[in-house]
This record gives sequence, C-alpha cells and structure tokens, in this order.
Amino acid sequence: HYQCEQAANALARQKDADAARELLLQAIQDAPGAARPRIQLAGLLAGQGELRGAFAQLLGLEQHAPQAIALVASELVRIGQASAQLPVALQLLRRSYAAAPSIDVADAIVQAELASGVPLQQAREGYVRHMTQEPSLIAATRWLSHEAFAQEDAHPTVQRSLEHAARPLARYRCAACGFEAQGYFWQCPGCQAWESFPPKRIEEL
Repeated sequence: HYQCEQAANALARQKDADAARELLLQAIQDAPGAARPRIQLAGLLAGQGELRGAFAQLLGLEQHAPQAIALVASELVRIGQASAQLPVALQLLRRSYAAAPSIDVADAIVQAELASGVPLQQAREGYVRHMTQEPSLIAATRWLSHEAFAQEDAHPTVQRSLEHAARPLARYRCAACGFEAQGYFWQCPGCQAWESFPPKRIEEL
C-alpha cells in the first residue's frame, strides 16, 4: 500500500507517470497476491492509451487476486471492448461468476453480452439467473431500470422506489468498524484500517 500511495502521489502531484509505473511494478513484484497495484497500474496504462497492457493487468487478477475481480468487472468489459478482447473478458467474467457469484460480475456479464451482440432479452435474463442463486434487490432494480432495458410499461414510481430501497445495499462496509461508503476504499476513512472492506456489496455480505 505504501508503494501504491507513492505511485498515486507521483502521478497526481508530480505528473510523473514513469515513476508511478515503476513503483507499481515493484509493488506487484513484492506482493504478487495483492490486488491494488495491479488495478492501479491498469488504470494508469489505460489512461495512457496502453489498453492491451491495462487489460493484461486485470487478467492477472484471476490468478493472483480472484476475489477482486468484482471490483473491476465493468472495467474489464470497457477495456476488453476497447482493445478488441471482449470475448476473453467475457470468458473470465463467467469463470469468476461460477466460482463466486457477484452482482457486479453478473452486471458486467450482461454488459459484455450486449456488446457482443447477444439479443436484449437473452442478455437481460442474466439478472434473473443471478436472482435464482442469490436473491437480490440490486439485481431486480437493474433488471427493471437498466437504461438499455427500458420498457414502455415500466412504472417510474415503482422503479424509483426500488432504486431508493436498493441504494444502501449497494454500499461497501468496513469489517473492522462498520463504516459504509458508496465506493470501495483500500484504507477505511473511519478507522484507518487497511483492506478492511470486503470486495462485496452490503447485500452480499
């Protein structure tokens, strides 16, 4: 985490992408099972237009930190599509989901299938399949309100009510102090513990 913090500082304050890259590569070498440096390096590479390198870093999570795939599932789809490797991303997401069902991975699979040309109704069933394994208000809300799935007969009041009810369930919660946040933190803002946030939404805990 120290090297990742140094890399973030080098990039944000010094605009030194080369130094940031070296720090992150060193962090990966020192702690190959850590998810953060791979994810951070993927973001850096993607920002520089090195999409294949970024995609390779995200692929490495499957072997070294599979529990973190849910955190980058949508990025896998976005970068996979941009680098013409969407089929590879989709296969990885399906393997990840089979090993550990996750609403974020299920959602990314739907996105990837739509981008691959799978018919709308067929892709939409991914949310239903997830709900048969893991009852989920988040999945139900996305099934209803996903912009690509807007239905003429969908009642907007019902959608808003479901979204309101599901919002707290989509947060992350620190296992050490209970601090909740909409985004994922490597260090808890509440108790300052490192890696105390499980890579799962509250609904999935």
